[in-house]
Amino acid sequence: MYDIKTIYCLLKDELHITNTYTQIMNKLRKDAKSRELRSLVPIYEGHKAAVISLQAQICNLNLYISASEFDSTSTIKTEHDDTDMLDLEEALIMLQERELNSTKDYESALLNNRLPESIRHLIGWKLLLRQQWYTRTLNELLDLMLAELDAETRFLIRAERGRGKGARGLELLENS
Repeated sequence: MYDIKTIYCLLKDELHITNTYTQIMNKLRKDAKSRELRSLVPIYEGHKAAVISLQAQICNLNLYISASEFDSTSTIKTEHDDTDMLDLEEALIMLQERELNSTKDYESALLNNRLPESIRHLIGWKLLLRQQWYTRTLNELLDLMLAELDAETRFLIRAERGRGKGARGLELLENS
């Protein structure tokens, strides 16, 4: 007997995170944040592929679950579902947390001996590796955003310190 609920939990989590990426990417399109959008598209596509792969495995193994059981398998946390209210940094941090949780879920599923070998193989050789790449990509994107914010803050501080001292600066340039 296979652990069907775990498989459906993984599928439901993938569906939910795909929806979250869609909402955030739509927000980025509105805000004209093309670099961030380009970084998220491959992750979004990977989650869509994971949904298709999990659905195919469920069909191949003839694993079915009733709608009432499917609803009770949800492990999704629904805080911040309205991503329009989040700024970009908060949205990326939320995605990073979800990716980390998904990685833990996949690692736990690998240890579950009641899962079919084909699903454990899919998780170990495809989904978990992608999940780790998604986490690294989001970490890099957040680091880049933090560096840009730091540079902007330093520039504003220096601009404020030099405000009203333009004549002195020009004098120094002429004397050198």
